[in-house]
Amino acid sequence: MLNMQVLGLSLVALGQTVAAYRSGLSEMRGDYPVGEFYKKLIFDRDEVLVGALLLGSIAEAGALEEAIQRGLRKDQLPSGLLHQMFDLTYRTAYQGVQCPVCKHEIQLARGPARAIWLRARCAGPT
Repeated sequence: MLNMQVLGLSLVALGQTVAAYRSGLSEMRGDYPVGEFYKKLIFDRDEVLVGALLLGSIAEAGALEEAIQRGLRKDQLPSGLLHQMFDLTYRTAYQGVQCPVCKHEIQLARGPARAIWLRARCAGPT
């Protein structure tokens, strides 16, 4: 996994991020870029998620990393994940907050864990 800042935007690259011509890989993208966001998923011939590229909002990175590690197919991805990534009118389930130290986005779980919202901080340099 690559997690970095590019021109002030968070960038996460997971697994295979390019579907080369005739490689058998397919890409799934929404109507991007939208503002400062770009999201792309890469699937193999069997529709198994093998990579992702997120720029701007990276809130779904944790769920995508887990799906890649588990070898999930497109139809096995968590409900709501694809909607959040590619339907701009969908209410978000995966959320994040910007670290005040390094400016990377930190992913937050839903529910009581979100109480740390204002105190969230990554393990980056202080």
